[in-house]
Amino acid sequence: MDFEELISQNTPFTIIYMDLDNLKKVNDAYGHSVGDEYLKQFTKATIETVGNKGNLYRMSGDEFVCIYREVRIDLFFSTFNGKISNRFAMNIPFLGVSIGYSKFPEDGDSLDKLIKKADTKMYSVKNNQSE
Repeated sequence: MDFEELISQNTPFTIIYMDLDNLKKVNDAYGHSVGDEYLKQFTKATIETVGNKGNLYRMSGDEFVCIYREVRIDLFFSTFNGKISNRFAMNIPFLGVSIGYSKFPEDGDSLDKLIKKADTKMYSVKNNQSE
């Protein structure tokens, strides 16, 4: 409903699609309770980054999508990197996140198109990191 409202009002925004890298390694090495804490810290850092400019939604185990009511994605990245560094002062390192994004209206006029484009970019980033 949040997406549809912004689209119907023709309000520019960015869809940010995020997939945590190597969450299975965290669970295998440290246990699922630490993996759960890892997810919580990632979520908190992302919510702090977005602030009152959007919302974060969990799509599946380690995939998230964010509505960011801002078109300057560089603002998200600059804040996000600092928040992640602060949050992951745990006993385990942050193993990364692959991020793709799309912008309304230039990248699509429906939620499906925007998520597909952001997801495609995210997988491109993920594949380039693993090479």
